[in-house]
Amino acid sequence: MKLGYLPVTLFCLLLAAALEAAPWRGYIVTKDQKKLTGYIAEVYQTTSESVVVFINDFGTTYFIQAELIRGFVYQAGEEYVTYVSLPIRQSSRFMRVVEQGSLSLFLAPELRIRTSFNQGLLYAEQYVLTEYWLLSPDKNPMRLRRTAYKKKVQRLLQRNTPELAGKIGQEGYKFNNLPDIIKEYNQLTAPKGWTL
Repeated sequence: MKLGYLPVTLFCLLLAAALEAAPWRGYIVTKDQKKLTGYIAEVYQTTSESVVVFINDFGTTYFIQAELIRGFVYQAGEEYVTYVSLPIRQSSRFMRVVEQGSLSLFLAPELRIRTSFNQGLLYAEQYVLTEYWLLSPDKNPMRLRRTAYKKKVQRLLQRNTPELAGKIGQEGYKFNNLPDIIKEYNQLTAPKGWTL
């Protein structure tokens, strides 16, 4: 076996062992816009790849990397959850669509897996990380983390909505409120209708 396949194989084995929740009914969207129905079992992200566990209608399980499909949708209760594959640096990542408009906000999968070697043994550890990505029409996706979001968001909003930019960091306009902030920005900058 090639050494390059070893991390992928170990990752797939770890995923298979970690599947605890019942899969959600949904579909994947291929690069040529075809929908394949089945179940979305889990979404995982490591430092090097983003993977969705998809079970087709025949019961076959696939571990699909973000580079191979456009995205996927599943129904969790009454809500439809959408993930898209976004190019980030040299690879693609699955990102959950939180808000779309002139600014789009995405949430990276919160469950991450970190692997390490220690004294010849492979260790895998799961951890949770909340990481938003912001996409504007004229820029590359921008990562927003809790520690450094304020200046990035203020700079981005300053041109079109200086009043909103001034509120960033105040009560109701903190990191946990990013979906509401971007929604407000999109409402303020949306075309107001036809003028003659």
